[in-house]
Amino acid sequence: MKARSIKRGIRRVLGVRTWMLVVVWVVIFPVMLIALRVDNLRMESLRNEVMAADEAGDKAEIDAALNRLLRFSSRHMNANTGVFYLQHSYNRAVEEAAGAADETNVYREASDYCERLFNNRWSFAFVECMVERIGAHPAGSAISFPDPALFRYEFISPAFSFSAAGVVAALWFGLALLIVIRLLYYIILRVSLVIIKKKQ
Repeated sequence: MKARSIKRGIRRVLGVRTWMLVVVWVVIFPVMLIALRVDNLRMESLRNEVMAADEAGDKAEIDAALNRLLRFSSRHMNANTGVFYLQHSYNRAVEEAAGAADETNVYREASDYCERLFNNRWSFAFVECMVERIGAHPAGSAISFPDPALFRYEFISPAFSFSAAGVVAALWFGLALLIVIRLLYYIILRVSLVIIKKKQ
């Protein structure tokens, strides 16, 4: 009786055609990758819009572009922005601070000097160079620089979202789990059948 029940269970498992599930699982994989890539490309496009707005200097457009990027990154998978800086906004803020202290030339001279030494304006070496160069000038201490952290942004995307990529990814992982469970169930039934036959 037990052997008959186990054989019936095996037939039930095999009747759903595991190989068909595997074919669907394999077909869905490239679709999932494409959907994730599309999300990443859209994020890059929105981040470039932020950079363009930053270069143009329109504060309202910068805020709008940042909000669009934030909304997209928070609702789509594979849309991490990585760390980026509003360099032009920072430069304008520094020049404004230098202008308020009537020492714009001090900042520009230091900036030109340090840019010749270091390409990355956000590197620790560049900042150190600026501080040292301006500090060496008699009027340099009069400039109150804005905090660079205020111009630093990084938006993190969720591990799962109800976007197209998220739904396809959930389906892919769900099928993978189903295939594994079915295979384990089949193995358990086979082993049980062998044990029962040995006992008989």
